[in-house]
Amino acid sequence: YAKLTNQYTSPIIDFIKEKNASELTFNAWYQNLKTTKTILSGRSDIEVFYWIDGLGVEWIPLIQKCIEQKQSEGVYLNEIYVARSLYPTTTENNKKALMELSGNNLIKCGDLDTHAHQNTNKFPTYILEEIEIVNKALKKIFSEYNGKKIAIISDHGLTALAQLCDGLNMAGVESDHHGRLAYRKIGNCVSNSDYILCDDGKTMCALTHKSICGKVPYDQSAHGGCTPEEIIVPIFVI
Repeated sequence: YAKLTNQYTSPIIDFIKEKNASELTFNAWYQNLKTTKTILSGRSDIEVFYWIDGLGVEWIPLIQKCIEQKQSEGVYLNEIYVARSLYPTTTENNKKALMELSGNNLIKCGDLDTHAHQNTNKFPTYILEEIEIVNKALKKIFSEYNGKKIAIISDHGLTALAQLCDGLNMAGVESDHHGRLAYRKIGNCVSNSDYILCDDGKTMCALTHKSICGKVPYDQSAHGGCTPEEIIVPIFVI
């Protein structure tokens, strides 16, 4: 609802304050989710793995509906799972595990990620364009692999809400992915409720919709941080 109305709503504010108030509250839900690789590991019945870059769990209802409309053609949705991405929630950090899962036979079909970063995006047109990207990807999948058991997976989701919040403008860090993650260049990282510190002791991933550096540009979505929409991804077995 917040994304569709382009508003940083009170329920979202309260939700993030509860779920991502600290590393402890974040891990309480994050560690309860399994990765895509863990969930699908050993599934020899899946013949083809399709990857839609940037597909988050908000797309489950639309994709579910599209598959239901193909039942007369013998296409059925067997299973839906929700999984967690690794943080930083970047393609680089998550693609390796997807490649290993698919035996290096991962077919990219649909790229929400690239679209999200276009500086020409305008609300609400970019949402309609995202829907079209997903619809085209599904049509391609159905036309190519009807009759085979396939899995549609994702590397990370996207947040459209960070562009509605100010950045933290932290000093001594190098920004990446519009500040959804950053690297400490000067000084040491200290415990902070604004970010999760990665194992290297230098990489920080935003816990809230406030990016670590400057704000995300208006009408652009982003990823790299640890909000639920960046972390949680769907799995469809068809």
